[in-house]
Amino acid sequence: MQYKDFTITVNDGDGKPARWEPSGIQYEIEVERDDDKISFDYWDSYAAAQEGTEPDAQDAFAAWLGDALSAIQYPTESDFADAFGYEDCETLRSVFAGCNKALRQAEMLFLDEDSLIEILNDLNR
Repeated sequence: MQYKDFTITVNDGDGKPARWEPSGIQYEIEVERDDDKISFDYWDSYAAAQEGTEPDAQDAFAAWLGDALSAIQYPTESDFADAFGYEDCETLRSVFAGCNKALRQAEMLFLDEDSLIEILNDLNR
């Protein structure tokens, strides 16, 4: 999928099990911009796995952008827990770390808070 100067590619995953059940199928998503590339794991929905449908690259890209934006908007574990209602510390730390990883990757592609919001708004039109 091409979005402006980004190329988003959905690849088969390596079979990593999800940490939740029921879960969908794991895929690897690659995002390229100019000469920079990042990749992340993406689990499609359980319903999509049951139906045998392929994941939508735009949906995966938007989910990743949203994770990165969440790390900016809720910069501490406490802020994050309050915003999303996490009570289990282990789950909180895992999800918070994942969002911060997405933020570091977004920064590698020269995305800041304003550009994340702009792209998400555009994708959700």
